[in-house]
Amino acid sequence: AISACSSVEEAARHGVLLFEEMRGSRVAPNLITFDSVIRSCRSEELWPLALKYLKEMRESDDMKPDVDIYHAVLLAAKESVNWGDKRAEMCKMVEATFSNLVYDGLTPDLLTYSHLAAARAKAGRWEAVLDVLGTMKSTRVNPDDGIYNLAI
Repeated sequence: AISACSSVEEAARHGVLLFEEMRGSRVAPNLITFDSVIRSCRSEELWPLALKYLKEMRESDDMKPDVDIYHAVLLAAKESVNWGDKRAEMCKMVEATFSNLVYDGLTPDLLTYSHLAAARAKAGRWEAVLDVLGTMKSTRVNPDDGIYNLAI
């Protein structure tokens, strides 16, 4: 039901409420429920919850986020706001999230690098986009046309 609620703002809020209700009734969330609720946080109002849920998972002894959870958080950031005057701030949050993924011992893939490059491009940090491209090449993650488009 939570994943079915992730397409509209009102439904997204309902998904978050269902998630919190589930936790309040002592039903432990799993990776799928965390992924679903994080993916529903793709609005400016709900975006901070995606970070909160990721932090909870990182601090948990029972369940650690996987690369898919990080994808969901990065996607929520990408789609959450009209970045406008928040470009630098949002870029820093995306960079911190990417750094946490690496710190947690997970291996960045094409999608995580794409989110990082896109955030840096939105912030007007073109040299940093080129750094992503260089890092991808050195770690043997093959850039796609999207990464090259951002770098050009």
